[in-house]
Amino acid sequence: MRSNTFDKVLVTGANGLVGGAICALLAGKGVPFVAMDRNAASGVTAFDITDYAALEDFALQRGVTSVIHCAALSGPMVKADRPADVCVINIGGTVNLLELMRKNGLRRLVFCSSVSAIGPTDTASDGYIIPAPTSVYGATKAACEHILDAYRLEHSVDSVSLRFSAVYGPRRQTDCPIRTMLIDAHAGRETVFGEVGDFPTQFIHVDDAALALLAALRANDLPCRRYMATGGEFMKLSDVARIVQDTVPGARVRISPGMQSPYEAQEEFDVTPIARDLGFRPSISLRHGIVDTYLQMKASAAI
Repeated sequence: MRSNTFDKVLVTGANGLVGGAICALLAGKGVPFVAMDRNAASGVTAFDITDYAALEDFALQRGVTSVIHCAALSGPMVKADRPADVCVINIGGTVNLLELMRKNGLRRLVFCSSVSAIGPTDTASDGYIIPAPTSVYGATKAACEHILDAYRLEHSVDSVSLRFSAVYGPRRQTDCPIRTMLIDAHAGRETVFGEVGDFPTQFIHVDDAALALLAALRANDLPCRRYMATGGEFMKLSDVARIVQDTVPGARVRISPGMQSPYEAQEEFDVTPIARDLGFRPSISLRHGIVDTYLQMKASAAI
């Protein structure tokens, strides 16, 4: 079942890749929302999510009733040399939002989790797997999932976690094989993956990620509380490289032998549950998404 009415949504991390996409989607659908991030931007209020008193004041003044939580140090490559900061921001900020929910009776928190919360896998998974993260970032995501569960069970705070695979799109700023290949190809450089092999990938376009978040916000029934969210395609890096080469004439990519991955080695994730329960099915193929990403990067002079 889906709710056809919307409350006022607080979007955290609104300047980020996923946060910006969900804000654009909400605006396009006429859904009332307020946006915050650590840095101010047009329509986005600068905010420190670790300051609970200010967070509560901000949310209550604006009549917020639900939260889409995209704010985090995004990915194991960010502040890897400052693990305590990763914990304070990712876990502390999430706990502050849960306290906001608990104390003020807000409706639902939709949490951007990650497949990094799971760690390496050797079999396909639909989310029912014991987390064994190998990075501090992944551990914070796993911890937040458990804390969300505890707040729901002990304090009736409604929440759901979406475990996103690698998100790509034209506004991505952090390391990403697709971004690297497109930038290099546009500049006439060869991309060399010298320390990694032809590892398996499962990307999701940022616009599909936003649609998944909206589906989780709207759902009346949540049979599960953790959903895998990928683009629905499982292919090797060499297959992704061929799409880039088809997209940018003259693109050159060299991949070292082997299967070593810069991420945890993971098998294909089962996205049947999120389709069945939330009605979310990715709509952007990797080929279409890479072409769109390249064209938008060129149009915005980001490449």
